[in-house]
This record gives sequence, C-alpha cells and structure tokens, in this order.
Amino acid sequence: MLALRAREKQLLQGQITQLQSQLGQLNAHLLLSDQVAVSNQKSLGDEISSLKEDIQEMKENIDRKEYLMQHSDEKYNQYEKTLRELILNPKTSPAVKDQLRHAIDKENLFVPVDERKVINVVTQNKELKEQLETIRGENTKLRCKLEEVLNRGGQNVN
Repeated sequence: MLALRAREKQLLQGQITQLQSQLGQLNAHLLLSDQVAVSNQKSLGDEISSLKEDIQEMKENIDRKEYLMQHSDEKYNQYEKTLRELILNPKTSPAVKDQLRHAIDKENLFVPVDERKVINVVTQNKELKEQLETIRGENTKLRCKLEEVLNRGGQNVN
C-alpha cells in the first residue's frame, strides 16, 4: 500500500511539474503576445500620426493652390477688364480694336463669368458622378433582367 501511495505521489508530482512547465510556457507566450500587441499599437499610433501629418500637408497645399488660383483669377479679370476698356475706348484706333478682337476670338480669351470658378468644376464633377451612379444602377437592373430572361429561356429549352 505504501508503495502504491509512493507511486501515486510520484505520478502527481510529475503531473505538477509538467503543469508548472506548461504554465511557464504559457506565461512566456502571453508575455510575448503582450509585447507584440504593444509594438503593434505603437506602430499603429506612429502610422496614424504620419497620416495626420500627410493630411495636414495636403490641406496646406490645397490652401496654397487655392490662393494662387484666386490670385491668378484676379489678374486674369484685370487683364480682361483692361482689354474691354481698350476695345470700348473711342480713342483706341480701329486697327488696334480689330487686332484685339481677332486675338480674343482666336484664343477664346473671354470665358463666361459663370464658368470661371473652381466650384463649378466641382459641382459638375459631382453631378457627373451622380449620373454615373444612376446609370450603373440601371445597368445592374438590366443585367439582372437579362439573366432572368436567359435563365427562363434555358429552362424552356430543356
């Protein structure tokens, strides 16, 4: 009986040792997983910061370009105003007026006021995208109907 208890005790101690070893391995694995998670969070935070910086830089570039476009638009408006004044001025010789009119017609220099603004391009782009989505929706409906017709036709052939 004593030998049996000693044997059980030895088996239990072996199991305890094995479980302690597994616990140590699991703790090491958990620690490694935590380190990886922290590292991933740090790299994700760095990536987010980088993307925020990129967005801010893009915003600044857009603002700068918008300013330059507005400045160019003001210059263009001034040139157009000066050309109009020259053409409408009775003191300007007819030859110069004809030459200016010819250059304006040839180069299409006077753009209608409602077509000058960037907002019009954005609006037109938005309208075209909406039209495209509508057409895609209609295309999808037509494809579904075509598939239904083809499937029905295929069933009738059998």
